[in-house]
Amino acid sequence: MEDSRRTVLTVKDLQISIATGSGELQAVRGVSFHIQEGEALVLVGESGCGKSVTAQTLMRLNPDPPVHIKGGEIRLADIDIVQADERQMQQIRGSLVGMIFQDPMTSLNPTMTVGKQIGETLEIHHKLKRKSRWQKAVELLDAVRIPGAAGRAREYPGAFSGGMRQRALIAAAIACKPKLLIADEPTTALDVTIQAQIIDLLRSIQRENGMSILMITHDLAVAASIAQRIAVMYAGRIVETGTVQQIFNNPQHPYTWGLMNSVPRPDQDKNSELITIGGTPPKLLGPAPGCSFAPRCKYAMRICSSADPEEFEVASGHSCSCWLLHPQAPAAAREVKEAYAIV
Repeated sequence: MEDSRRTVLTVKDLQISIATGSGELQAVRGVSFHIQEGEALVLVGESGCGKSVTAQTLMRLNPDPPVHIKGGEIRLADIDIVQADERQMQQIRGSLVGMIFQDPMTSLNPTMTVGKQIGETLEIHHKLKRKSRWQKAVELLDAVRIPGAAGRAREYPGAFSGGMRQRALIAAAIACKPKLLIADEPTTALDVTIQAQIIDLLRSIQRENGMSILMITHDLAVAASIAQRIAVMYAGRIVETGTVQQIFNNPQHPYTWGLMNSVPRPDQDKNSELITIGGTPPKLLGPAPGCSFAPRCKYAMRICSSADPEEFEVASGHSCSCWLLHPQAPAAAREVKEAYAIV
C-alpha cells in the first residue's frame, strides 16, 4: 500500500569532505535517505562512521572550511539546503528544523537562565515580547515534564541534572514546532532509567506534534525503541536500510550482523566473552576501492575488495549494499545464513 505522507527531508548522494593536515578526509560518501511526515528514522553505526557530520550538515552547522559539501542534494520542505546562504539558514534553524545536541552541558550557556535561552528562539522566529517569551518557555519546560517549571526557568543550567538539561534542550528545540527534529546521541551520557524517560518523551512529542525525527545513535536498543526505519551506516556510507522489523528480524549486511551480535543478551553466560567486530574501521583519506567492510568481513569474496557493492532490494523498503546478495553468490549466501544466528 502506497504511503500518502509527504516527504519532509530528502538527501541524495551527499558527499562531505574534511580538509586535514594529512589530506582530504572523505567523511560522507554518497549517502541517500528520506524522512516522511511523522516518521522516525535512526542512523546507526559505530563512532567515526559519519553520522554526526551528516546530521550537522543538514543544518549547515559544520564550518566551511574545513568541512565542505562536495556534492549531493539536501531538500527540507522543498528548500535546497545546499544552496541556501547563511541568512536563509538562520531562518530555517529552529523554525523548520530543531536539533538536540549530544552533550547538554556544553550546549547550554552556563551564564544564562534556562528560560531565557529557550525564549531566544521564540524572539528570533516569532518576535514574541519578553513576557510572552517567558510564559511560553515555562509552558515548554512543563511540556517536557520538568517539575516546578516556573521556578526552574529562572535557574541556570548548572543547577539542573543531566536528564533535566537534556529536557531543557528538547524544550528549546521544539519551541517553534519544527517539521524535523534531529537528535544527535541524546541519551549517551544518561543512565538507563533516564534514557528510557527521554525516549518516551520524544515519542510523545512526535505523536502530539506530528513531528519527524532523525536520531543518531550507536545503541541498537535505543534505535529499536523509537524508530520506524533504521539506516545502518559504515565508513561514510549507508550499507542497509529497512523498517525496524526488517533490520532486526532479517538483517542482510555482515556489519549489521556484527552490531547485533555485539549486544550482550540477558540469557548470555556471564563468563562468556563479548562478541566484537574484529579489525578497525578504514581510513577515509583516499579510501581503497571495493566494500569498506571487506577487510573486517569473514565472508568477503574477491570482488568485495575491487568493486563497490551494488544496492540490492531485499524486500519492499529493505535494501542492502553487499555482494553476498548477488545472484552469482548463492553458495556464500547459504553459508552465511547457516552461520549467522539472529539475535
